Amino acid sequence: HQAALLFFDFFQGVGKVFSVKWLDDGLVQCGGYCTAQGMVQQIGETGVAQSTLAIAVHTFIIIFFREGAKAVRTSVIVVISIGFFALVFPAIGAGVFRDGDSRYILPIPYWCWVSRKHIWAQVAGEYIWMWLSAFVSLAVYIPLYLQLAGYINPTWTGNHWWQFRIERSKKQGILASSGPDILTELHCHDRYPISYFFLVLPDSVVRWITFLDAANSPSSATFFATSVFGLSGLVNVALLYFGRPGKEILKLFSFFPKQVDHVIYRIVIT
Repeated sequence: HQAALLFFDFFQGVGKVFSVKWLDDGLVQCGGYCTAQGMVQQIGETGVAQSTLAIAVHTFIIIFFREGAKAVRTSVIVVISIGFFALVFPAIGAGVFRDGDSRYILPIPYWCWVSRKHIWAQVAGEYIWMWLSAFVSLAVYIPLYLQLAGYINPTWTGNHWWQFRIERSKKQGILASSGPDILTELHCHDRYPISYFFLVLPDSVVRWITFLDAANSPSSATFFATSVFGLSGLVNVALLYFGRPGKEILKLFSFFPKQVDHVIYRIVIT
């Protein structure tokens, strides 16, 4: 999942770089370049949102319920599904709506993206995934923190792996006995989703303002929000680099399970 996240981060970053041409020209206009920018940005932003959502859910299930660590096939299917949706959705839109004011990609107005006339494509093709990922990231981070801190303890008994109990007072987390290195390993996974929440928050606020009153949406707020949101790739790379020293970084791109010493389950990275 982390490999897919970085892959789509690259697309998202390239989409922003396209705007250098508009700065040089002094205007944004329709054409093949404009269409390419809109498609690349939607591919990247949607893929990042869906990959972050997958990481959040997968991490939560592995750490909290101690299930799904060996689900390599499921993980591969999820990654392939994310790639298929992120690539095909904008391709179909741009292929079907190609003429005049009904074009799928148009200046909006500072760069090129999905036209406001296709609000359904903005929502179904990106917004819903951004907001769902942000909400789920925050929702699963809270119980994960409480569980690792020792306030919530899953029972992990028999077929009822989903059951847990809430402690009246703080106890040693179940995973704490595995050592600080293991806790750092686990926290590396849940930092991606919670970071995404804070990166997407300003952008979401501005986009809601634009929905309600596009004419009076301040340009300064728009540029600030999109700049913060564009830091997604930088933040993810920083988390990758500083979260795993030295040779451990390279193992993030392996499609094979990584054994974690002294832990009773595996963390599968795809």
